[in-house]
Amino acid sequence: MTIYHRIYQQIMQSPKGFFSEDELDLMKVAYRAAFSWCIPTEEIFTLLSMYSPFVEVGAGSGYWAWEMRKRGIKVTAFDCLSNYLDSADNQQSWINDICRAYAGYHTGRDSKNSTLLIVSPQYRGEMAYDALNAHKGKHFVYVGTPKIEMNCGDKFAAMLEQEYKPLCFSEIPNWPGDDNMCFIYERMDKKGV
Repeated sequence: MTIYHRIYQQIMQSPKGFFSEDELDLMKVAYRAAFSWCIPTEEIFTLLSMYSPFVEVGAGSGYWAWEMRKRGIKVTAFDCLSNYLDSADNQQSWINDICRAYAGYHTGRDSKNSTLLIVSPQYRGEMAYDALNAHKGKHFVYVGTPKIEMNCGDKFAAMLEQEYKPLCFSEIPNWPGDDNMCFIYERMDKKGV
């Protein structure tokens, strides 16, 4: 079981009323900052292991990459935002080799043979679109709300619909009010099949 999933489970299995809604909201914010917006599970990593190696764009603190590497899943993590990488009073970085790069720069030597992973991308930012546009590999994994166009923008949603077909999805644990899931897509050939 992942560290984050274990903590989440302990909190959510507490007796009803043990934590107030305000306390749960504070924990949600704190644990998202320390770990990730999305809670990974062993089942998700078993599923993802079939699509290794990965390029994770928007890796934040590197928590997903750290958990994946512990399980032997190859992943290169990219994040152009410096808040995880520079600030002395910030959240911890889980790995020490997060590449500082803009989302479109991950198309280097292994891009064609890698699966793109985006976990809870910046709301309405261009990062998800730029990463998907630059991606040359066959598979793409998106972890976040199923309201993709709301979270990633219309351009991203249109490209995803035109160039990829959904292979499968899996539910993940969610904090109250969240609806995150894991979606795996495969690039369609030129005929759309």
